[in-house]
Amino acid sequence: MTREALAKLDFKIQALKDLREAKLLIMQETCQHPTDELLEVAYEPSMFFDARPPFRVCKLCGYAEEGWGCGYWKLNAPREEIAQISREKARRDYVLKFYYQEEITKRRRNTERLG
Repeated sequence: MTREALAKLDFKIQALKDLREAKLLIMQETCQHPTDELLEVAYEPSMFFDARPPFRVCKLCGYAEEGWGCGYWKLNAPREEIAQISREKARRDYVLKFYYQEEITKRRRNTERLG
């Protein structure tokens, strides 16, 4: 194999990664995130480091967002209606794309601005 062949292979790999990311974004944007398909991971306090905030994930599309109570954007169903799951299981089995609170706030502002 030559360097040129490796470069072509790298280009193809990157193109597939970009395609996957685009398809994932479309899937997550079009998903309805039904309440019965949502899972919530509880807040975890810490004595030595920053606490780990709760987050929710849609089992259908893998969209996950950090939030507190009414702070969720797309996964904002009442807490009582959402099943609880461990952080490890959620990340291992369901999360495909995770959005931190800062990213959610930025996306919200962009969406509102665009109208």
